Amino acid sequence: MNAEVNQIVFGDRNGDRMILEITDRMHPDADDYWDGNWLSVTLDVVAGPWRGATGIGLHLCELQTMRERLRDAYQHLDRKVVFTPMENDFSLEFVGDGRGHVTIRGTARDAIGTGEISFSYHLDQTYLPGLIAQIKNVEDSFPVVGRR
Repeated sequence: MNAEVNQIVFGDRNGDRMILEITDRMHPDADDYWDGNWLSVTLDVVAGPWRGATGIGLHLCELQTMRERLRDAYQHLDRKVVFTPMENDFSLEFVGDGRGHVTIRGTARDAIGTGEISFSYHLDQTYLPGLIAQIKNVEDSFPVVGRR
């Protein structure tokens, strides 16, 4: 499987960024909705001279929610989208200024809650469709298991 297919890059892949790299399902043998759709993820952040990485869990329903909110933000460029997953390992805020500029603000936390890094990236709205497509690629690689 192509590693980039299972990555979601917030920011510049070769510069300041947060990458969610989905490695596998946490419970590959589970066939129920809640256990079967947890993903093992490496969260990697680069912000200026700072870099941090940690392992986290992310549920597929959270990726779907993020994709839907970003699609709405792309259609309404003056929107603010806040995303905080259930496990609270990271949070993201997308703020559009209504003129095509988007600021991503985020915080990533380590698995045991002792370390934290905050970051901010500035993009334009043309970045959002690619981000939405990356999330959809992950969803296609890890189809939803079971029913809600």
